[in-house]
Amino acid sequence: MEFNLFAWPAAYWLMRQWLQGFAYRVAFDPLLLLLAGLLTLAVALLAAGWHSVRAAAANPVESIRME
Repeated sequence: MEFNLFAWPAAYWLMRQWLQGFAYRVAFDPLLLLLAGLLTLAVALLAAGWHSVRAAAANPVESIRME
């Protein structure tokens, strides 16, 4: 999490610098970085939750039998 405190401002600054080089300007809002981070977190939590539920609901005898 601490890495994000340094990475997000750096990414915002780099994106603004890069986008200023184009003939047609594009508005870049810091809210986009926040939304992208929240979407990534939501997908990761859903994936981890799905695998946790599947593992908890599985029959341990079946798992041992396959090894």
